[in-house]
Amino acid sequence: MTELPKTLRPGVFISADIAPACCGTTRAGAAVVAQAESGEAGKAIRLETAADARQFGADSALCRMASILLEAGVSPVWAVPAGADYEAAYAACEAMEDILTVTGDGGAQALCAHVERCRENGKERVGILPASPVEAACAAAKEANSPYMVFVCDGGTKTEMTAAAFASAVMAAPAGENLNGTTLPPTEFDGALSDGQIEALLGSGVTPVERMDAKASVVRAVTSCTSILGRQTRAFSSLSAILAADDVVRTIRQAIRLRLKGMKNTAVTRESVASQIVVELENKRAQGVIDSYLPPVVKPHPEDPSVCVVTLRFRAAPEISQIVISAQILL
Repeated sequence: MTELPKTLRPGVFISADIAPACCGTTRAGAAVVAQAESGEAGKAIRLETAADARQFGADSALCRMASILLEAGVSPVWAVPAGADYEAAYAACEAMEDILTVTGDGGAQALCAHVERCRENGKERVGILPASPVEAACAAAKEANSPYMVFVCDGGTKTEMTAAAFASAVMAAPAGENLNGTTLPPTEFDGALSDGQIEALLGSGVTPVERMDAKASVVRAVTSCTSILGRQTRAFSSLSAILAADDVVRTIRQAIRLRLKGMKNTAVTRESVASQIVVELENKRAQGVIDSYLPPVVKPHPEDPSVCVVTLRFRAAPEISQIVISAQILL
């Protein structure tokens, strides 16, 4: 509630609440599904401040994870008490619009299925889960094997907080930004990973977080996708590339949706749609989100004249995770 000025003198007075903002983009919000000490299981509640999260119990996983996102400036944040049914809790997030990440403290299979369903319905989002210990994290990532699922492992006892901090870093980064080496927001970080464990995690599609100068730092942000049709591949391992592709698709869909009303499926209209898409693709190329693209192909569907089919081909700008210097030294 806005407080009244302490003076009766006429004038214009400002009442402002100051909160940290994400330092890159506020293009979408986040959802958190976790265990709570109170609150109705499976019911989504929109939170505005960290104080709002305490309604679920100050010591609950849901409160801790939601507070990290809110304190990092993510908005909106939707909180859902998980209870015994993670599938129902994640289902409560399906109707939410403009959600970039869904993170939780469990229910890997349910979250994986939720993300897939949402993407099929034009609601691109990635799932982020804590996973520990190392062996269990590797097994969970291999089972999911999804380019839209991220498992975070820090070797500590409060990995759910690290996962929430990682989610906030994803929210704060511009689309397609390389998250490798990113310092996470302050948390009660007590993790420790050996070099061997980090290699095992990365090989299994797990994002390792290590201690760097007394802070939590992302070693490399990867998805859990390490194979396709039984063949090993790293083609979908880069989280930044997945986020870049999602950003392009989301931007184009929103731009075309604004023009959908009253459109006719004619050659002129299809040419106009193609032109609008080229404008959006060129903007993303100029921003460094994508590396290249081909002109879109817009055609009427052969079986349904009310359907316009748009074929896009673009290449997300790949991240650089390693630089190899080949030195020839003459003595």
